Amino acid sequence: QLKHASQSIAAFPSGNGWVLGSIEGRCEVRSFNKSNLNGSLSDNSMNFTFKAHRERDIYAVNSIAFNGQFGTFATAGSDGRICFWDKDARVRIKLFPDAKEISTNKQYTKDTNVPVTDCAFNVFGNLFAYAYGYDWSRGYAQSGKYLNEIFIHVCPQEEVQPRQKKRQCSF
Repeated sequence: QLKHASQSIAAFPSGNGWVLGSIEGRCEVRSFNKSNLNGSLSDNSMNFTFKAHRERDIYAVNSIAFNGQFGTFATAGSDGRICFWDKDARVRIKLFPDAKEISTNKQYTKDTNVPVTDCAFNVFGNLFAYAYGYDWSRGYAQSGKYLNEIFIHVCPQEEVQPRQKKRQCSF
């Protein structure tokens, strides 16, 4: 289970679980038995946590979005990164570059992490929208430093389709 405050949540497209993101840069994958109306958790082997946005420092997971076609999901963090994940194989499928590398705003410096504030897949799962801007993680003093930008990414199928299940967890 996560030990710090929750920041984001998204339900599995199948409706039998969720992914919860926290301010500590971790995600928790939980599934439950839909036949049990009180929503009790199912087999604990299906439930796990992993580090999503924690490289050198710890950054919040601001947004989680599921691809309805494949059941894979994306996380967007205060570190300026976006990751695509396969929860069933427990692997990261793709890591996007930092915001400053694709941003049209030339004021960002090498040391700037532009937070990704939100993300979503379209209903077909072939388009991915995401927004960069300030997420208030650094207080009021930093609030005017970032411009809001919205991008659309066309997702090739190999970026979002599930991977083959592995024997060991690679998170």
